[in-house]
Amino acid sequence: MSFNSKLGLAMNTVALIGALGGIALVFLVFRTGLLPLLYDARIGEAGIDFVIFYYVKISTLPYSRIERVKEVGFLGTLTFNAVNFCNRSLTRALLIEKKSGWYTRRVLITPANIDYFKMVLAKEGVACS
Repeated sequence: MSFNSKLGLAMNTVALIGALGGIALVFLVFRTGLLPLLYDARIGEAGIDFVIFYYVKISTLPYSRIERVKEVGFLGTLTFNAVNFCNRSLTRALLIEKKSGWYTRRVLITPANIDYFKMVLAKEGVACS
């Protein structure tokens, strides 16, 4: 066996180990629920806050701009006509329909406590189903 063929075999082994490690890391992030630490949707005082890195608020959707909220099952997260802000797998989701907007008129979120989320939205006058 020549040096080049040994090097090629070693490179293929490293690539395979790297690919398997990457798949394991993705599975670990999704399975252990680390995505809510990266981005999440939370109830705020003025509306729904969208945060990254657990603390940094990037946007707020005021309650007055929400037309209605509909609960969808985990298969509802596969829709293509909404901004997908889902970060929890195999759980119920909320489809938020805003009063105006084009592509961003519909937003999918998976909050930690959907029942509390819906209760607060109903208290703020948002139609929930």
